[in-house]
Amino acid sequence: MTPVHTKKLILTCAGGRMMPLLAKWHKAAAPDSILVGFDANPNVARAGVDGFDRIFTVPQADDPLYIPTVIDLLKETGVAVLLPGSDEEALVFAKRQKEIEAAGGVMAMSDHSSLAGVSDKINLARVIEESYGGGTKALRASNADEALQAIKKLGGTNVPLVLKPSRGRGRRGVFIVSTSSMPEHDDLPPVISLKDIPEVYEQEFPPDMVMPFVSGQNLTMDVLADHGEVVQLVVRRWLQNWRFPFPGQEIISFPTVENLGAKIVNEFKLHGLLDMDFIVSEDGEATLLEVNPRPSGSAVVSLAGGVPLLKQYMDIAIGEKLAEFSSPRKPQTLLLKDLEN
Repeated sequence: MTPVHTKKLILTCAGGRMMPLLAKWHKAAAPDSILVGFDANPNVARAGVDGFDRIFTVPQADDPLYIPTVIDLLKETGVAVLLPGSDEEALVFAKRQKEIEAAGGVMAMSDHSSLAGVSDKINLARVIEESYGGGTKALRASNADEALQAIKKLGGTNVPLVLKPSRGRGRRGVFIVSTSSMPEHDDLPPVISLKDIPEVYEQEFPPDMVMPFVSGQNLTMDVLADHGEVVQLVVRRWLQNWRFPFPGQEIISFPTVENLGAKIVNEFKLHGLLDMDFIVSEDGEATLLEVNPRPSGSAVVSLAGGVPLLKQYMDIAIGEKLAEFSSPRKPQTLLLKDLEN
């Protein structure tokens, strides 16, 4: 790759809750950088986002006008490093990478086939089971009848199961199928019974897979990869198993999780900044639930913990030099007030 000289970084999904904090900590690591945001909500552009120099409104990623709009904005803003904030944007960027690069968008992005393969939860579960053992079973369930058949194959409702999209949409289209009581917290997906399943498939974002509900400690791992080789791994343990209000995280060492993450990076020849989500059971067994082909929504914790992930991503994208590994302070607990101060 011919080195590209730019200090401009474009982040999509700029209206996310943690974006002002992400901007703050990125500029602390790279004070001369310029931050530009894209978001589908016009109110975000009107209000602005703290820490961003400019905000632009773009269509949703599945809109045919999305990429033409991105290309027009790149021509207006000039050469810039581009980092997607949603799974859908990451996949469409990978699919149309040449067009985006021709317009001045610089990315460290896996090819579309690799990104589609690793972000498909059913395919990922199969690869883990066949190549590394363990993991969890995931079955296709594209309609209500398939869902009921898959639930029967997985043991029925004697154990909790999860209906969800095979590609990430946050919590949209995610349901727990159970006849037993579940832990109560605001971030838990809706709990339904078998009779509710036909109605679930009539909703705007229906699920298309079933897997066992895995209980335990939530872990998130930031993964920065350079053409199939790991550059940076940061494991973060959630202090509570919900996302909002943000309960805080602890940066930890977890060799089993880090080793599996490195294997997945190599298996799919991943490139760029990604997010892996794990559950660790009471006996210490770690299950990889999903690989998101974009940064974690809470990646700011890693930045505040001493790892300049966005700057490292830019280093890889522009090709000036290899991003250097940065060792976070471990263990290190960061609460919302720590991120804000």
